[in-house]
Amino acid sequence: MRSYPISRALSLPFQRPLLLLLSLFFVGILYAMDSQATLYEIENPKWVLSMGTFILLSPVFNGLFILLVHGEKIGEPLTLSQALTRLLPRYGHLVAGEIMVNLGVFIGFLLLFIPGAYLGLRWIFYKQAIVIDGASGTAGMRTSFAMTQDWHDLVFLLRFLAILYAPTFLVVGATIALPLGSIGAWIARAVSVLTFAWVNTLLTDLYVPHEKEAVMNDGKR
Repeated sequence: MRSYPISRALSLPFQRPLLLLLSLFFVGILYAMDSQATLYEIENPKWVLSMGTFILLSPVFNGLFILLVHGEKIGEPLTLSQALTRLLPRYGHLVAGEIMVNLGVFIGFLLLFIPGAYLGLRWIFYKQAIVIDGASGTAGMRTSFAMTQDWHDLVFLLRFLAILYAPTFLVVGATIALPLGSIGAWIARAVSVLTFAWVNTLLTDLYVPHEKEAVMNDGKR
């Protein structure tokens, strides 16, 4: 996991425009939810609706994206309908994993931030394990935990994620600090679309070698 050509994560969404389209729809839904109540405004009466929408829709867009990237990675490109057909049997596990991981990370963040960030990194591949290998929610979390037990891998992940998330934080910070108006809002959305696409491509690419290794080990038994 410690070496990766990041240019692939940056270029693949442009080579497969459907990936950018999925990212665009998902980010658009997130911004529409935030206009009602952000995911952190627990005191807002509309928070339950926003959180419920996120928990139900996030697995769909993330799962479809992962399947499309995985298909490109192994040389078996999928159409959107093919990806959706493969995703549906795994949807319940994705929702369960979404709830468990977000709850665990949330509790961790309440404990002075660092435990939440640590758990977020350790469970970062749970969606790939569920979508690609058909794991359950808890099994996906265990698989991700096993993949990230080496601290060198955690540093590698943290470094690459910092690189990919940096543009979003910078742009969002600029839109808050400067009177950019609607132009700034659209720039922030565009950067968010790219960040979603790049991060999911990176994580799925990193997961695929693990998947191949697991298959080879099964074949040796």
